[in-house]
Amino acid sequence: MASKRKNYLYPAFISLTLTGLWSVFAFGWMAPASAAMDAAPMDEQRFSAMQAAYIYNIAKFFEWPAQQGQGTFDICLLGPKNEVLVTQLQKGTEKRQLQQLPVRILQIDSTDSSTEASQCKVLYFTQSPEHSGFTDLPQLHHQQVLRISAPYVSSSPYSQVDMVLEGNRIVLYVKAQALTESGLQAKAAFLSIAKQR
Repeated sequence: MASKRKNYLYPAFISLTLTGLWSVFAFGWMAPASAAMDAAPMDEQRFSAMQAAYIYNIAKFFEWPAQQGQGTFDICLLGPKNEVLVTQLQKGTEKRQLQQLPVRILQIDSTDSSTEASQCKVLYFTQSPEHSGFTDLPQLHHQQVLRISAPYVSSSPYSQVDMVLEGNRIVLYVKAQALTESGLQAKAAFLSIAKQR
């Protein structure tokens, strides 16, 4: 029945070794464990839905130090405007929390002030910071900010986690040194499924 839902998150690239773990935290729309990229064309809507599921699920595997006065958990997209991905993230996290806070989705582009990005807990690179004029953004250098590269973005020296397309699957890579320097705590379950870089 799930396939008839309009907002169906179809994580078609999920590796079989990840499926059981990710399904525990899925937004509520499940894909078959055998789903593969060539089973059906991946259009923008479904690709964005898959990314949204990964972003949210990855964040669930990390712990941030508690901060006073912060009313939302901010996930920020860094790069050109991507309304489809923003919408998928907003719908998928509307009634969910991270770090016991409601989730807010922000799109940050080169015209935004660093003030708007100052509360970002997760930065998702939809374009390499080096190619989009963001290298001076303070959040690229702050501790306790989880920085993730999208599947189509080359690994950035600023990221701690990279999504990489390998064949018809997404493989997660974690940069151990960058993660250590970030001050964030990754759960053992995440470290057991992510490859080291």
